[in-house]
Parts: sequence; C-alpha cells; structure tokens
Amino acid sequence: YGYLYDWKTTKQILTELGSNVPLGWRLPTRIEWKDLFSSVGGEKQCAPKLRANAGLWMEKIGGVNEPNSLALLPGGFVDSKYQLNEIGRVGYFWTSTEKNTDYTYGVKIMSSSDKMVIEPINSKYKLSIRLVKTI
Repeated sequence: YGYLYDWKTTKQILTELGSNVPLGWRLPTRIEWKDLFSSVGGEKQCAPKLRANAGLWMEKIGGVNEPNSLALLPGGFVDSKYQLNEIGRVGYFWTSTEKNTDYTYGVKIMSSSDKMVIEPINSKYKLSIRLVKTI
C-alpha cells in the first residue's frame, strides 16, 4: 500500500528533501480535497468514485466502486505507539493544512462507507501521502 509518514517527515519530504518530489507536485490542501469530493458527488457519496478496486480492501465495500484514476488505497495508519491499524480497511492521507502544532488535517476513506471525512489527526501518527500536480 505504500509508506506511511508522520507530519514532520512529510514536511521534510516536501520541503528540505524537495529533490524526492517531482517538480510541480505538492500535497493538496484541505479545501482542495473538499473540492474533489464535490466534483464527484459530495463527501457523503464520493468514496466509491475514489477508492481503488475492491480486491485491495479486506472488507466488503459499501456502494459500487467506479473506475477512476485516483484509486485510493487502504494503507491504514501507524499510531503514536507505533502500531499499524486498519490496513486493508481504511485509508488515511495527509492534507497540507495544519490545525495547530499537534494536529494536521487528514482525509479518511473507509471500506464500510460511501462517505469520506476530513478530520484533525495527531501529527505523530503516520499516514499515506498523495500528491497533486500544480497546473
């Protein structure tokens, strides 16, 4: 499913280690994720349009997945005790929007719901990152 990063490491990857990020690519903001949800039917029903195919999810998926180019994966998250949680069931992705020094907004997509959620997540947790290209 890919690597998981805490917020501090994510910021380092995107700034100090910029050579690891292709030119013109960046982490989307909280508002950009919300705009994406709106463009595919709204946050209450967008998950089937943004999830990877059902074979990558451990549980029965709510709704019918539709072919898409985003294909979000259920990579789970690592908590502050360094335990891997929810892999195969939930995907968590950092936004570039910080709430405060301890929390940054993250996007949550679940196998059991058509809804996607944006919520403050402990910055010590490790989540997936998904970049967007600036046009």
